[in-house]
Amino acid sequence: MTYESQWTASKGLHGWKIPLPTRRHHKHWLARQLNSPHSQRLFDIIFALLVLSLCAPLYALLAAIVALTSAGPIFYVQERVGKDFRHFGCIKFRTMVNNADQQLAALVNSSPQLRAEFEADFKLRRDPRVTPIGRFLRYTSLDEFPQFWNVLKGDMSVVGPRPWCRRSCPATAGRWQKS
Repeated sequence: MTYESQWTASKGLHGWKIPLPTRRHHKHWLARQLNSPHSQRLFDIIFALLVLSLCAPLYALLAAIVALTSAGPIFYVQERVGKDFRHFGCIKFRTMVNNADQQLAALVNSSPQLRAEFEADFKLRRDPRVTPIGRFLRYTSLDEFPQFWNVLKGDMSVVGPRPWCRRSCPATAGRWQKS
C-alpha cells in the first residue's frame, strides 16, 4: 500500500488537494492521543480520585490503627526523585517506630552482622524497628496507599517507573526492592 492510497484527497479552494485521514489513520491518531502526557495525567487524576473516594473508609481505618498502635505521626514522608530529577515528598503510612533512624544507628553500631546486611541492601530482613501493624501494611503494600495523594498532586503517576530514593541511583534501585 502506498502513501497516496492511504489518504483520500478532495479538492479544496483553488484546486489544492486536501488529505483526509482514512479509517486506518484514524486508529493511529486515537492511539497517539491516548498515549499523550495529557491523557495519562487525566487518567491519573480520575483513577486517584476514584481510589481515594471509594477506599476512604479503609484509608481512615488504617490511619486510626497506625495512630492508636504507636506514638508518632500517621504518615512518613520520604524525599524521592521523580521525573526530570524533581524532588518531592513521597507519602506513606508510618510502619516503623517514631525514632527509627536513631535506633538504626544504635543497631548498626552494636552488631557487625547487621551493619554488613544494611550496607549490602540498605535494609534489614528482620528489622526490629517495624511495628506489628507496619509488618501487615508492608506485607500487603497498603503502606503505599497514601501515595495516591502524590499522584493527585502530579508528583507521581499510576503507570510508570517508581521514583527512587535520593541516596540510591537507578542502577542499584532494584536490588533492595526485591524482598
